[in-house]
Amino acid sequence: FRTGMTLAMFSLVIFTLSIIGFIDAAFNSAFDDTRRFSGGFDVTVNASFTNPVGDLAARINESPALDAGEFAAIGATSGLPVLIRQQDTEQDLQDWFVTSVDPAYAETVGYGFLMRDERYANGRAVWRALAEGEEVAVVSAAMVPAASDFQQGGPDFSFQLEGFQREDDALPEVYVEVYDSSEERMVRLRVIGVIEESAFFVNTVTTGHEVLQRLAPVDLPYVGYEIVLSDPSRAEEVATALEEEFEEYGVQASSLEKIVRDLTALNRTFNRLIQGFMGLGLVVGIAALGVIAARSVVERRVQIGILRAIGYRSGMVQLSFLIESSFIALLGIAVGLGLGFGLSAGIIREVGQSFEGVAYAVPWETIILVVVVAYGASLLTTYLPARQASRIYPAEALRYDE
Repeated sequence: FRTGMTLAMFSLVIFTLSIIGFIDAAFNSAFDDTRRFSGGFDVTVNASFTNPVGDLAARINESPALDAGEFAAIGATSGLPVLIRQQDTEQDLQDWFVTSVDPAYAETVGYGFLMRDERYANGRAVWRALAEGEEVAVVSAAMVPAASDFQQGGPDFSFQLEGFQREDDALPEVYVEVYDSSEERMVRLRVIGVIEESAFFVNTVTTGHEVLQRLAPVDLPYVGYEIVLSDPSRAEEVATALEEEFEEYGVQASSLEKIVRDLTALNRTFNRLIQGFMGLGLVVGIAALGVIAARSVVERRVQIGILRAIGYRSGMVQLSFLIESSFIALLGIAVGLGLGFGLSAGIIREVGQSFEGVAYAVPWETIILVVVVAYGASLLTTYLPARQASRIYPAEALRYDE
């Protein structure tokens, strides 16, 4: 029973560590393509609403400190606090924020769609519809409920679209009414797309700049810029140069790749913390093996004495205890890894259905580290009791029996 419980605990800890490793590796593979999460942009720039930069591309061309050739594309965004509700529902007006984009952004952005209006041939056509001034909008995936949200509890926004789910095959005809803060102006927008879940840097409701301008009593300046560089590896240097050049406008620029990397680093740190806590369970299991070995030396003194009496050398006795401990440790490692390999594929497949880009990957570094540490430490804790057993003299062991 004692050995069986130790084996079960050993297997459970190895299984948990391997599953966490598989999940970590799957998400790391998804986040390797940072431009996919940034929509194909490399640098994001935020300016002041009260002190706008204006035409950023023109100002870069005029600046002697910046090389205009480095900037392959510059898309601009703006935004406005509004009141919003879905048409033909019982929803009350909710305070919200709607983002607008210019034609350059619509032609450059790489985000795709979970669902789109069938009247548009592809995702690019959807983005162009926004830029061309049609009274249409696209929404983030968070604005549309998913079946899993009702089962497990999902985002609870004050405003969400009703009547369909992310898992549906087609996007129904959905309209939202958007009012200015005083409710004096209103535009009715048809939702023509639900943006993919990997769109980290897109707001919940997005429309064309010309449409949003109809709700603003004054000219609506661009306050955000998304930049594609000719050399993406220089994103951090270019971001620093932009802040220095446009310091008077209070410009803040960041490398989108760095932002994504920082987010993944935080997630990885959290996983490492969980693995560390589970590692404590492994320490307990290894200690249990040492206790078993120590008790075996006491309980089997007569057997050890007989073995020594019929010619077993001390090294052979010591090796027998190490082999016994190795059997328990290796069996626990094999069972834990077998369960980890067997169940991780299904877990990753389920996660991948709700988070595009997650792919099955074997975390060889984690697995090798866990196996080496677990097996090595189990041998180490068994060595001292085994060494003690090998030094028992036959006569002493037989007297002990009497």
